[in-house]
Amino acid sequence: ASGLQKPATVNVLYPERAVALVQQMPLRKISGIGHRTMKILKPALEQSFPERCASQGNDQSGTAITWTCRDLSQVSDVLLTNCFRKLPGNGENSHELVRRI
Repeated sequence: ASGLQKPATVNVLYPERAVALVQQMPLRKISGIGHRTMKILKPALEQSFPERCASQGNDQSGTAITWTCRDLSQVSDVLLTNCFRKLPGNGENSHELVRRI
């Protein structure tokens, strides 16, 4: 759980709060999801949430959309599988990881 004021603070993550906490986390905070993975996932996210992209497209500030774990969990299995085929050596393992998040 990246960004939970560690190591100076001890954090207790109760099971009843875990899902809500993880779902609101930005994808980039998840270990293993870096620039390259986001580049591969972005088309599937944009296809799944065209309204967010349209509203962001009119914004001239250049700020990027912050995609969350909740967003990724709502992307179809077909789109995710197609994305993960582009990652060398990951394929189905990455797809299963996303579904567990």
